[in-house]
Amino acid sequence: MLNAHPRIAITPETHFMPFYWAKAGQYGDLGDEAAFRRLVEDIVATGDLREWGLSADEFRAAAWAGERTFAAVLGTILDLFARVKNADIRGEKSPSHVLYVGEIKKVFPEACFVHMVRDPRAVVNSRREQSWCPKGIRENTLFWVEQVSAGVNGARKLGRDWITVRYEDLIQHAEKTLRGVCARFGIEFEPSMLEYWKHNHRLLDLDREPWNINASRPLQPDRVDRWRSQFSRAEVLEIETLAWPLMRTFGYSPVSPWLSLLPSVASRASADAVRSMRRWARELRRRR
Repeated sequence: MLNAHPRIAITPETHFMPFYWAKAGQYGDLGDEAAFRRLVEDIVATGDLREWGLSADEFRAAAWAGERTFAAVLGTILDLFARVKNADIRGEKSPSHVLYVGEIKKVFPEACFVHMVRDPRAVVNSRREQSWCPKGIRENTLFWVEQVSAGVNGARKLGRDWITVRYEDLIQHAEKTLRGVCARFGIEFEPSMLEYWKHNHRLLDLDREPWNINASRPLQPDRVDRWRSQFSRAEVLEIETLAWPLMRTFGYSPVSPWLSLLPSVASRASADAVRSMRRWARELRRRR
């Protein structure tokens, strides 16, 4: 939706932080020509630049002409993407970057973060349908807790440079929500944002990423509560027990009525989930 605005250019997911920046130790000193070349060529080799309508040779030239830092290389990708569209606001949308807010803000001090939060029951339902996600209820709920906890921390630290948007508000009240985001950016709302699927089709490779099919369609408000028919009561209870304190923060009500009577139990469960997920995330980044 943001990318459908004529002044905004949001690249597809680069996963730059976990795929490259977090591997700084493997690349070594980027001041070394061989190390920097390896980074640049690794990015080219993914084929993402081509899919986004960018020239690999142009990227190489721009990267080598700039500073030899991870921040400069990421900035080069964003600049080239924005230049194609002649947009003056650039951005990127990898969900995993919520875990790297401090690092990003340090090198891009002008950055403003838009954090999308969705009902954990819907997130778990969606993730367990994907081949690249774990199938377990607990694992996927812990993922939600970790990501949203990082967002809560980001909001507390960054103040006005952080915008939290509930997925359900965006789906059910799209224009109002988008007008609020645009106002924070200091730009006018554009009706084209409501017809995003007409503007972003060239950025979607549904053969490679079929899970993005809904990005090629108009909004579907009926999908907000689809999880209700997909889970057993026991599965819903497991999700809510782990996620309830954060659910409450964002206005998501449990369907397990007795849960709200045991806030201390839920809070302890969620705290354990956060600690477990943080350990898992650190180990995952170390292995990469």
